[in-house]
Amino acid sequence: MLSTPFGDLTTLNLRDSDTQQLVLFYDKHQILEGLVAENTADQVLEGALTSDCSLTPLRVVSVVGARSGSNKRTVLVLDQGTAPELLHPYLEQLSRQFGVKLVRYDSTARDLVTHPGAYRPGIELTASYGALTQKLRSSGFTKVESAVRNEMRQQQGFWGQLVGAYGNRLGDAVVLPRLFKNFAVQPYFDRGIWDIDRVYWDERRRVYGVIEVKHKYPFGKEPWRLKFGINCGSCGVLRDLASVGFRCFHSIMLKPYWNDTQTVTYLFNDMKARSRVLFCGKHFSFDDLDALYHQKAKTSPGKTTLTGQGDMQYVSFAASSLYRIGLLNDTNISERFAAALNGELQDHVTDTEIRNLRLEAK
Repeated sequence: MLSTPFGDLTTLNLRDSDTQQLVLFYDKHQILEGLVAENTADQVLEGALTSDCSLTPLRVVSVVGARSGSNKRTVLVLDQGTAPELLHPYLEQLSRQFGVKLVRYDSTARDLVTHPGAYRPGIELTASYGALTQKLRSSGFTKVESAVRNEMRQQQGFWGQLVGAYGNRLGDAVVLPRLFKNFAVQPYFDRGIWDIDRVYWDERRRVYGVIEVKHKYPFGKEPWRLKFGINCGSCGVLRDLASVGFRCFHSIMLKPYWNDTQTVTYLFNDMKARSRVLFCGKHFSFDDLDALYHQKAKTSPGKTTLTGQGDMQYVSFAASSLYRIGLLNDTNISERFAAALNGELQDHVTDTEIRNLRLEAK
């Protein structure tokens, strides 16, 4: 059985609101607020993938883990109902670069199930994931600093947005993935874990792609160019994916407030701020990512880490290297995002527009 700070997984009812809060409030408040922003971005992406029938999303949660003593990283893939003809080629392509472990949640047993040994096509999921992890060395559950866990902001995000947005799907769509990452993956990979964000199949090009949407603001004061950062671990994962044929689309959902004190509730109760949310992004080739990966890294403060402890290494790229997709309130924003995924956009975002969209903190 898989252990969590709240008891064995088999004892947790993921549809219970108290359990949902225990799981989601374990993280720093910015993680929960990020989930709220993701829901907004996902609505845009859902429209993009619907408007282009050649693009099909995979219902998976994919997490890359690195362990001491192993040079090969592992991707743990939680399948949440992907068609086999899309899932298995995805796993096989991943296995060209990573170790792969396929996992599913058995809602009847309230347990994660997987396969012993390495993944191979046609393998059956007959083993309890929790039982297998008992044989692994665990670093324990990560302690999140109280300084980065603002309960009022967590409550606002949970009751004010997530409950209404997801309804009965909240347990499966949001809580289970967080539980999977925090307690089924993180304790057993002491060198770090990184998400592979939204995965899709491009029927026109016959390739798999990943879409990252980061809700953030740039850095850089005039007259210097604006830049966005990407942590070195995530950059390395994208580079490895690109090396085996994945199309990697990295995009920004630009915050109008350039500070960390403004809560994500502005998306729902501040029409002026919402009207200034800009999407921009582009496909990063292997060469792009390799150049970033070998850039001299800088260090960001502890607030940017998952736990609020230590620091994080990051590299950066010019904001103006991204294509302008459009504003959140644009009626054709989903169609523009589909065009961006297909490489059809030509206009780059400018530092001037980004600065003009900025709002002063309240």
